Amino acid sequence: MHIFKLKPKWFSVLLVFIVLLSLFCQSPVTAEEKLLIDTGIVTVPSESVSLLTNGKARHHILLDIEHFNWTAPVNYAEGTVHTYIEIISKPNNKLIQYIPMFQEPGYNGDHWWKTAGAWQITHPGVYTLTLPMEKMRLYDKETLTWDNPPPLRALSIFKYPGGGSADNIAFEDSNYFPMKVRELWVVISKGGEFSGWDTYVKKTHPRQIPIWVNFPDKEWQTIMHQAAGLDPEKFKAWVKSQKPEFGIGYGGQKPQSGGVVITRAGYIIHTLGDPDFKYQSESLGKMFTRMVLQLAVDKGLIKTERDLVKDYWTGAGQLEPHKVMTEGFNAKVRFSHLVYMKAGFPVTNGYFWETRDGTGIIGSKKIPWWAMYTANPDYDNYAHTEPGTVKCYSSGGYWRLSQALTAIWDKDLKQVLDEHIMSKIGIPPQRWNWLYGQEVRKNHDFYPKMPNYGGYIDRPYKINGIGVRGGPGWVVMSAKDLARVGLLVATGGLWKNERLISKIGGNAGVSSNLVQGWGAVRGKEGYFSFGKVATRFGDPKPNQMVSWIVGPVTGDDKKSRPEPVEVMVPMRDGG
Repeated sequence: MHIFKLKPKWFSVLLVFIVLLSLFCQSPVTAEEKLLIDTGIVTVPSESVSLLTNGKARHHILLDIEHFNWTAPVNYAEGTVHTYIEIISKPNNKLIQYIPMFQEPGYNGDHWWKTAGAWQITHPGVYTLTLPMEKMRLYDKETLTWDNPPPLRALSIFKYPGGGSADNIAFEDSNYFPMKVRELWVVISKGGEFSGWDTYVKKTHPRQIPIWVNFPDKEWQTIMHQAAGLDPEKFKAWVKSQKPEFGIGYGGQKPQSGGVVITRAGYIIHTLGDPDFKYQSESLGKMFTRMVLQLAVDKGLIKTERDLVKDYWTGAGQLEPHKVMTEGFNAKVRFSHLVYMKAGFPVTNGYFWETRDGTGIIGSKKIPWWAMYTANPDYDNYAHTEPGTVKCYSSGGYWRLSQALTAIWDKDLKQVLDEHIMSKIGIPPQRWNWLYGQEVRKNHDFYPKMPNYGGYIDRPYKINGIGVRGGPGWVVMSAKDLARVGLLVATGGLWKNERLISKIGGNAGVSSNLVQGWGAVRGKEGYFSFGKVATRFGDPKPNQMVSWIVGPVTGDDKKSRPEPVEVMVPMRDGG
């Protein structure tokens, strides 16, 4: 009998082949997902026993979670937890922190497992978090036995911005409550991919917008104050108290006119100046850049705004070597850092930077102590310090964001908004513009009193042959059309029962140009929107709007002109 013998090296190869074959032939692990919580649409606070905790801590949403084994037969304990909240209405747009947690009640006091993250909530809209279960931790460092856990509850805590443990927001605080919300939690097993929120959200509770809210088509309709559900005398008194000044520009620019549009429920209730006048709206364009980012998240091009920019675009071969998003502090920059001015980018104005006459730090005239200052705004436009550790107003950071988004979309950012937003809300492409960054850079006197303002706008100006729009600003639009965007803000991203964007906020950082929208105003259904171009005008405050409201829009006299209000309208030199 002949015995075949393998040489040692061939035996090793055969052994590896057998192991690989056995792995290949194994049945694939099926990933599963489980819906833990769906509140439906609820008002907070509510007397529903299932929603509120005891009277000592009236700042939580508490809901029981089904008791089950988290490790077998499906391993959820090493998977991911996905949380979703839709803010349908809140009294105003003040920032709050909304923290999702797990809680184990009743065992030697309450134990808390906290997710490694929090929503930063301002405007109505949809907010989501995706976190690995391993990020969950117990406050007192004890270990949770996931194969036989105690009963758990889903807990959401409302906190003041930057607040500590003692800074939870009580339900009695009328600045923040009542709030209408919907919250969902889904857990995904180890190795699984989430099917997406459409799986859950579209099947159940769509956001409810009052039937009396109108969505304008090609032209706005105008209505009398009384038909708009307003107290005519109070509204007229407020308008008469204003002293609008038109032709207000920045840095020596001199607009020839200006305009203001105020609407309720999709109807114009008052205009001032020229509501069709268009002018570049300075830093207001940052809002449009944020819309493009949110759309990228909604469409799955970016997983979350907390992702690192370098995972989607590095800029290698396009940016200067020290600016590439894999180098130095740039490698730690997240999309959210750029949005919230925490990326460590110190430059916001080339003229200020060259003359040491400004900084980016609001209210200061000094170069930030942490900046590696060379006096060259182009060279210095990169992350100089640990992202997330300092806040510094930076148009340079928004320019980098617009470059990254152009690469990610591989499309003109104006075209992105035209396709997904503007065409849906009645703004045709030819009626608005968004200047390219290179236009501002090349025009040395773009702001006449600030020569080389655009010196920080660095290459690339085109990515894959596509021009990069001005992420820091420079959207050219009329007050009428800005008010359309404001109505989308007021509805939280809905237009004619179609969700166009999951989250959208207005802009409050530019004195003479503004778009804003309010759905609920201190607990009342307002649905006001506001557009302003090149005008100094007292923007309406929530307490003022509440004083106007007497009821919903009645629908009477829709085609009549608003009641006239006599005001002084002096022109001002834009410089």
